[in-house]
Amino acid sequence: MTEPDVTVRVPIYEVDGRDTEYPTPVLLVESHWTSSDRVVLRVSGYSYSVIARDLREACDRARRL
Repeated sequence: MTEPDVTVRVPIYEVDGRDTEYPTPVLLVESHWTSSDRVVLRVSGYSYSVIARDLREACDRARRL
């Protein structure tokens, strides 16, 4: 595994329904080391590789009211 080319920090505003305190924890979204259709999500010491399109579609669906 190599270092990611791209890393994006997404602030986490709530954990289990409770507001977070400063410093605000972050979700890291990183480029995948071998596959351009995947991204790596890092949070609380865990890494998750997911298909980027699936994550984008899940976010779009979750935001529909």
